Amino acid sequence: MQAPPRRFLITASPRELPSAQQFWELGRELGKAGNEILIIVQGLDSEQQPQEWEGCTVLAWPSPRPTRLADAFFLWRILKQFKPDVIVANFAPVNLCMTLGWLARVPTRIAWYRTLMAQIHMDSSHVKWKRHFLRFRKSLVYRFATQLVAVSQKGKQELLALFKVPDHKIKIIHTCRIDPKPQYGLAKPSGSPLKIICVGRLHKSKGQDVLLRAVGDACQRLEPNSIQVTLVGDGPAKATLMDWVAENHLAQEIHFTGSIPHECVLQRLAQSDLAVFPIREDAGPGVLVEASAMGLPIIATRFEAGLDLHGNHSGIVWVEQEDSLAISEEITKILEEPDRLAIMGQASRSRFEEKFDMRSWVERVFNLLLDQRESPLQESEIVKVSEQK
Repeated sequence: MQAPPRRFLITASPRELPSAQQFWELGRELGKAGNEILIIVQGLDSEQQPQEWEGCTVLAWPSPRPTRLADAFFLWRILKQFKPDVIVANFAPVNLCMTLGWLARVPTRIAWYRTLMAQIHMDSSHVKWKRHFLRFRKSLVYRFATQLVAVSQKGKQELLALFKVPDHKIKIIHTCRIDPKPQYGLAKPSGSPLKIICVGRLHKSKGQDVLLRAVGDACQRLEPNSIQVTLVGDGPAKATLMDWVAENHLAQEIHFTGSIPHECVLQRLAQSDLAVFPIREDAGPGVLVEASAMGLPIIATRFEAGLDLHGNHSGIVWVEQEDSLAISEEITKILEEPDRLAIMGQASRSRFEEKFDMRSWVERVFNLLLDQRESPLQESEIVKVSEQK
């Protein structure tokens, strides 16, 4: 017997952003099944609403980052008018959606957990008291959720340990990406110089400084013009990284693109030979998935969520944290054995097809949402939150 139509409210970033595409596709599939879908987007012009997309109604938050009082009033009106059965929230709107969703008696309230507290602390300058306050506030917010979805085992561990979320309320669903192969093709080894790419925000947690040290070491041992490195992304560490490049006279080998549109990122990946990700901490980086989708060999530092996502397969080489010398040695080995690029690239692409294809992700989350039933917040849970402080 087919389930009756339901109303779904989904928060997302603009559709062109890779981290948002899966939720837009989810909305499309839920709509095709006869459900009513409302997508609220941050970063759109609120004057251009409402819009329609593939049978979904699309609205924009009043603020670029929906955490203000105006956003709360906006959401409350939406909840009273639309009366959703399910809320799916991501990133900044989670606090408002879980809290107001509970107050409005929305039966199912699901929050995605996509950024680790450990990573936030590494990249931010928050003083200790503010860190404790943010953690306490988030603990309260998560009490209002009926389901938490972590994108890796490390995310689940944080939810259990830091926020005291019951195990039965947590699911792990790895990230995914739309297959770029039909539009961009797959990366192919292009000969000398070896084109290395690193994609990510220029923050401490992403570890680009480790890659630069590795490149500096490799350039001392290799013939001139053997490697060419492109860092894609922007962030507070950019000036420091660029100063290091200038001081070590590596401006010809290392290039910075700054922030570029996602389609340009995929083009850059397709034009590269090797991806290197010296990540210190991350909940489940989509750039590793995108590199695999393009059939790129990968060198990465060991971090828990990365190992959870990719495991050990012949398309990726894991090295220890902070070990720039190991990265340099792996780059040198690949230059000495150029046939490895094609072999590793094929294994990397196979990993994407097996684990990260968006169609499988949408099907899994689609079934999760349709299976949800009301799980009201108990008064005892509120008491537990107040005791944590």
